[in-house]
Amino acid sequence: MSTTMQNLRRCTCSRCKTGVNGFKLVNRKTLVNHEEADERASFLMERMQQTNENAATETADVPEHAEINANEESDDEDVLDDIFDDEEEDEEEAPAEDLFARFGNNEYLPTEPLAFVLFLTLFLLNGKHLTEEACEILMIMFNIALEITHHRYRFPVRAETFVAWCQLASRVHHGMKEYVSCTICHAVHPFETACEKIALLGKTCSSVEPFPRSTRCGNDLFLANAKNELKPKRSFFYNSIITTLKTFFLREDFVDDVKHWQSREVIPGVMSDVYDGSIWREFKMNPADEVPYVQQSSFNLMLTINVDWFQLYTNSVYSCGGIYLTIQNLPREIRNLRKNVLLCALLPGPGEPKTFQMNHYLRLLVDELLLLADCVQMQTKYHSIVTIKAALTMVACDLPAARKVIGMTSHNSINACNQCTHLFKSIPGHPHQRNFAAAPRDGTLVTRDAASHRVDAEIWKNTATASGRTELEQKNGVRYNREHEYSNKSLVLLDTYLSDHATVTVVTKQGYSHIRANKDLSMLIPFVI
Repeated sequence: MSTTMQNLRRCTCSRCKTGVNGFKLVNRKTLVNHEEADERASFLMERMQQTNENAATETADVPEHAEINANEESDDEDVLDDIFDDEEEDEEEAPAEDLFARFGNNEYLPTEPLAFVLFLTLFLLNGKHLTEEACEILMIMFNIALEITHHRYRFPVRAETFVAWCQLASRVHHGMKEYVSCTICHAVHPFETACEKIALLGKTCSSVEPFPRSTRCGNDLFLANAKNELKPKRSFFYNSIITTLKTFFLREDFVDDVKHWQSREVIPGVMSDVYDGSIWREFKMNPADEVPYVQQSSFNLMLTINVDWFQLYTNSVYSCGGIYLTIQNLPREIRNLRKNVLLCALLPGPGEPKTFQMNHYLRLLVDELLLLADCVQMQTKYHSIVTIKAALTMVACDLPAARKVIGMTSHNSINACNQCTHLFKSIPGHPHQRNFAAAPRDGTLVTRDAASHRVDAEIWKNTATASGRTELEQKNGVRYNREHEYSNKSLVLLDTYLSDHATVTVVTKQGYSHIRANKDLSMLIPFVI
């Protein structure tokens, strides 16, 4: 008999007894897990039976000598029926939700109190405070403690197995997908399903930049570790905003919060929030629409995008980025809370990608925004299925990030303004510093518009040589960006006030003095692409 057959055990649990012979052959660990699952089920049944017995005991007996009027009994029964009918209606309208019910069928959860506390401790620490190696060391120590205290539960050897036991991928992270990011061109390749992993494992980057006569990247995407296993050199995770929105709309009061702006107090002559702006009141997805976008439906959302980079470590230079969106329809006091933010992606380091390299990461977001521009059906908690639409109408980033998102050159380039085509010359003796105060304010500036911006981006994209693209950047200050595909669908992207003349200028007092003296608000108008 082989060693494998000798290690098998006969399992007669409630699940395995349905086999042909009334049992199934499983390994020792599976046998223990099945037995513990049956113990949990038995424990729950005993608790339910005990609860029913207590309820029956507490029922008061009717005295034998008590006189019961038939009419009174009928009236009482009618009243009780009405009461219970009302309770049943209330239960149908607002069913009680057990937050842990969906995890109750996890056969890997321990039933022993000490083991459960250790499991919960490791669950909370893993991923955020522990590396994989530290997690595995901690599980070894937990197993030693459980063996000393004569508990049967045992933690797995590998951290990956513990993560699989927690079922986070299917129950919590179901909208997140893994990609392999090229360390040279930043192209992303799907690496989530088994088929995608088999198709990509060991391959090189097949990305080709959108420029004429561009060649295949060919960079290695994988690297062998100490166990001679191929692992991605760099991973990128994208979180679906459609999946996140579906989760949001199942919340208790989320639909009411989205509609709250319609019943807000409006003070004439006072602009207190984004709802008082012209874009909110006048924006139309299609210029031929009769009514503005947000008035067509209570579930037409306006989104704000923010992209920024941060230093991940204290004593080393390693910059990571984040892409996230907020929902303008929500009240201002809860709009930017972490629970209401749509986190799309974390951009891998160690440095920031170039403007055209950002296209690989923005492509996934643009594809979903195009779906939301048409419509997506979503289930709500109390309002059945509703039709959700969304439009990206604002870019709220700092200057460097905003320029990358809207497809423009650096904020310190010769084309530094998002509104006009004025060329800012360098300060004498400082070739990398611009004299932003030299911009004329006599009305002679040529203002940028959305159509010319997209045309300049297409010209830059179709230029064959790097020198030709550099020349166009100095002339127009525009690079191609995937967001232009989104704006071509009659949609609007807005840059924030932070990217306008008043903040770009070194001498900001001069800009604000000009606004106050001349009451000229043209500098506060965001740039539209």
